[in-house]
Formats: sequence, structure tokens, C-alpha cells
Amino acid sequence: MGREFEQLNSKIKREIILGAGHNTHIENPRLFHDVVNAWLTNSI
Repeated sequence: MGREFEQLNSKIKREIILGAGHNTHIENPRLFHDVVNAWLTNSI
């Protein structure tokens, strides 16, 4: 995973934070979903 995942992870966090305040459009919903699942799985 490493660095690439970290960059994606912070991008996702930013999307979530922005999305919480605004109804932002997620560029790639499928990727977003997969990454969030991986993120949640890894953080447990």
C-alpha cells in the first residue's frame, strides 16, 4: 500500500470532509467506495 495509499487516503478524507458540508460530486464513486472499505477495514 504505502505512499500511494496514503495520498489516496488523505484525498478521500478531504472528499468526506468537503462532502459533509457540501453535496460535492465524487470523481469516481466506485473507487471511492472501494477505498473507503479498505480504509475502514485497515483502521479497525
